[in-house]
Amino acid sequence: MTIRDYLMIFAILVGPIIGVVIARKLEDWKQKRQQRVAVLASLLRTSQGSARLSAEHVGALNLIRLTFHGEKAVIDAYQRYMEHLNSPRPLTQNEMAASAQKGKERFLDLLAALANALGYHFDKTNLENSSYAPQGWQDDNIAQRENMGLLAKLLKGESYLWVAVVPPTSQTEDSSAEPPVRP
Repeated sequence: MTIRDYLMIFAILVGPIIGVVIARKLEDWKQKRQQRVAVLASLLRTSQGSARLSAEHVGALNLIRLTFHGEKAVIDAYQRYMEHLNSPRPLTQNEMAASAQKGKERFLDLLAALANALGYHFDKTNLENSSYAPQGWQDDNIAQRENMGLLAKLLKGESYLWVAVVPPTSQTEDSSAEPPVRP
């Protein structure tokens, strides 16, 4: 046997193994990219107002360290944003406004870093102005939080629920309906 024969046997034996390894690496790369895009998409989807309190938004934030491991720009932007989120709440109106602006800037920096790591080149102005959330969502969330607070006070005994008995009027009275039967 010649060297050519040995090379042919080697190629026949090793070729399929190399093919499987390459296919596996490509599949891993594709899956990793899909996970990263899913994190960015979740953050973009929930970037407005009270949607940042959603489980989807918080879950996406918590996945950044895992899915973008090794991406220095992303991890740095993530850590700056987490420092802001975990800092003590401001007390005065001026401090709250400054804190909200700082948080917005750090969040936009994070979104830009995530997008750039995936090959999407968005600047902060584009990211800030390209999302939409209806005011009704914000209003509903505010009302829901207020109602939860009132209910909590009621259940703790810090507030009372006043009930008044009002006789039926002719407009609300249904004369054809029979009174309910009680056991």
